[in-house]
Amino acid sequence: MASDTRPDDTPYVTPDSSPRQHDEPRQEGPNDEAPMPSSNEKDKSGNASGRSPEKKESVFRRVLGKLGLDALTLVMMFKATIPPAIALAMVQNKKVAAVYGSLDYLFAIVSVVSFPILPRAQFIQRLVSNLIGVCLGAAISLLGIYCATQARAHTSKPTTGAIVYNPSQSAVSAIWLFASVWIANTISGPRPQLMFPAIIYSIFVTVCLTAAPQFSTMALGIAFVKRVLKAFLSGLGLGTFVSLLIFPLSSRQLYFKELAAQIQAIKGAMRAQIAYNQSLELPSIFDADLVSPEAQKLKAAVAGLSTLLGKVRADLTFAKREVAYGKLCGDDLGEVARILRNVTLPILGMSTLAEIVNKIAVSNGWRQENDKTAHSEYLSRLTVNESTTKEDVIGEFNAMMKILREPFDTVTGFMEEGLEHALIILELGEKPKKAKKAKQASKSAVDDDIEAIGNEPRPGDKDFFNWLQNRVHNYHRDRAVPLQEWIKQKGVEITPSDRNQRQLYTILYMEHLVFCAATATLDLVRFADLKVESGSMERNRMILPGWFVLMRWAKAALKAHDPESTEHEDTQASPEFNSVLIGQSLKKKKDPERLPPATAWERFGNSLQVFPNFFGSPAAAFGLRVACATLTIGIVAYLRTSARFFVEQRLIWALIIITISMTMTAGSSTFGFFCRTLGSFFAMIFSITNYYIVDGKTGGIIPILWLIIFCEFYFALKYPRFVIMVILTIVTHILIIGYQLESRQLGPALQKSSGQPYYPIYELAPYRLATVAAGSLVAFFWTIFPYPVTARAELRKGLGASLYLLAQFYSNVHATVVSRLEGTEGNPDLKESPAAMLEKQRTKLLSKLLVLLDQLRAHSSFTKWEPSLGGKYPKEHYDAIISKVSK
Repeated sequence: MASDTRPDDTPYVTPDSSPRQHDEPRQEGPNDEAPMPSSNEKDKSGNASGRSPEKKESVFRRVLGKLGLDALTLVMMFKATIPPAIALAMVQNKKVAAVYGSLDYLFAIVSVVSFPILPRAQFIQRLVSNLIGVCLGAAISLLGIYCATQARAHTSKPTTGAIVYNPSQSAVSAIWLFASVWIANTISGPRPQLMFPAIIYSIFVTVCLTAAPQFSTMALGIAFVKRVLKAFLSGLGLGTFVSLLIFPLSSRQLYFKELAAQIQAIKGAMRAQIAYNQSLELPSIFDADLVSPEAQKLKAAVAGLSTLLGKVRADLTFAKREVAYGKLCGDDLGEVARILRNVTLPILGMSTLAEIVNKIAVSNGWRQENDKTAHSEYLSRLTVNESTTKEDVIGEFNAMMKILREPFDTVTGFMEEGLEHALIILELGEKPKKAKKAKQASKSAVDDDIEAIGNEPRPGDKDFFNWLQNRVHNYHRDRAVPLQEWIKQKGVEITPSDRNQRQLYTILYMEHLVFCAATATLDLVRFADLKVESGSMERNRMILPGWFVLMRWAKAALKAHDPESTEHEDTQASPEFNSVLIGQSLKKKKDPERLPPATAWERFGNSLQVFPNFFGSPAAAFGLRVACATLTIGIVAYLRTSARFFVEQRLIWALIIITISMTMTAGSSTFGFFCRTLGSFFAMIFSITNYYIVDGKTGGIIPILWLIIFCEFYFALKYPRFVIMVILTIVTHILIIGYQLESRQLGPALQKSSGQPYYPIYELAPYRLATVAAGSLVAFFWTIFPYPVTARAELRKGLGASLYLLAQFYSNVHATVVSRLEGTEGNPDLKESPAAMLEKQRTKLLSKLLVLLDQLRAHSSFTKWEPSLGGKYPKEHYDAIISKVSK
């Protein structure tokens, strides 16, 4: 059960204590700088009241700030290292070690891949999926072992003593392994939510079915599967204990933190936009070779805001699904996210002003263009007349931005106060007690300047909504003044061929976006006050997910993923596995080769299409590649002359690496090959250092291993792209150290009886590196053989889909504008009205485009890892198209 009580490192926002005037925007507060606030961020300019500067920040805090090591990150790093340390410490007890035998390394490895650092709802969902994968793996393994032992029983006589090789038993085991791996990867390919359960399942059946030829009776097979099952369940149980009881983090806590961060990012983007607009009032507007510093800061702020928008969207589903003890229910969380999205999108649109300025400078030769794909015909439309000088254009731009400055700054000021009000009322920022104290301190701080404040309400006050509504209304009433002033300055009638038309459109465009953002902010304040009036914010209560949410979750459990629904969006899943259905957003996807069935026979025929569609899908081809790669090395375990070698040299780890390493495209496979090999090399170095730095003493090995894993998880948290590489480094490190500790516990005799000779760590570590390299190399081979599925081809297909979605989005916007002009949009609050249906469609299209853009960027980054035969691949052109689509 989740609670809305936030940890101490949660960013809180205090009302600005400085006096404000009617026509001036609020000054920056101490917590308004960073888009993603953390506990170690402070205002370098002074304290909250601005009376005296703060003490200079220490070197240690500056280093933490540079590395992004806030309290939450440190807690997550510590939390992730507890399970493997506990697992290795537990198996040092001989009674515990006897339970797992030579499989105790699986206990520690599974505890790592259970990901106990996930928020509670995500962890519980993954835990359920992993448990299903483990249980299915045990059932399939037992069935495969039964078939294998029956093959032995029907082809050879019972023997005593050493187990004699039986080719029939080995062949049956190999067939079961091939089929199990193929089906698992075929099902999980288009379903990112099943990616990690499929890996857990594949590891389980691989471990059991490669050992199946060694069992002469079913009793031996059952005993082995029991030991593997105990190791897996113990690892998952240990991960569950750490996730739920040690520094627990609920999905609602994370969601609230992201909402507060999004509001801060909105403030930061608005300030960056103000700074950029002010830079356009200077004569050096077109003098920069590339982009001005203000434009670069604006671009960075907008990028951070876009990232947070995607995170909030992804985590909303898990927050709504969680059982909690709090004040805001799931529908309230969705409404806050919807309103904040309406605030964010206009602000993202304002940033296109920098692109407009850049295009004007490029078209007239005042700045060099980085985008080599820009069309000369389009640029020629922006070229000024020969009779017009650069100074004239600069003067016009300076005058235009000076006209927009005052209304823009004013609206930005009361928008920030509106966002601050929502933070306080909805308790997304400060805790109520602290907010009350801060408010009292704020009032006492400005008591001497009461005349400047007057009776204006401040954020958090009861009458703040009415004050903000009047400010928005005044802006809407007076926003025609800058336009009239601009027309008066020009003193000319606007014609379609005149460049003044472009300036007019720019003014109208910016004013409309500002008004949309202000209106959305007013909606957020209205929603917050309604929650107070309804009594929702008075006390905590038990909050349960709705029946509709649970039913939707259950129905989507096995469905192919489509980004218009985020029911199972997995933050750890690779974006290349996401599938985007580009059909109509409000209707089911149509079959271009068949009309809808009209008779019972036609409906029966349609149902039979499931089988050819399944076996002929790209996911089935991917599963076949994984199965072939697995048997490429796995066949060694089933041949008479090499079966012993497979056991002695522990080649099972190469099969596990193949299960983890296989990807759909050649570029990601090449990138993964180098990353996994490099990670195993680091694991070799770390394990040898770990062992000898304490002279092989068990009491020192485990703490040093914990410290190394603690540092390694920093890269997994801060660089999600390398999470698989980091996990593989940690797992290989645990495998090497765990084997050395296992050898001590079992003793030489029992270790030798398992068929695995003892190796000192300086020999074992290089063997593990060679095993990982071999598995990664085989995975890379089967990614490009018999034909490669390149990231370049997938990028091209994705771009076509994105353009189609953009066309749909344009059609939706056009229909919306026409309905508003004709007065046929209806009441947006009614779900059946045209306005509500169009907004729903726009939201789904936007969700699809956001997911598809992430997928395109991932494919683009992998294209440089693919070798080029013939002409050079035009990566710059594709990146330029992606950039244009994202705008």
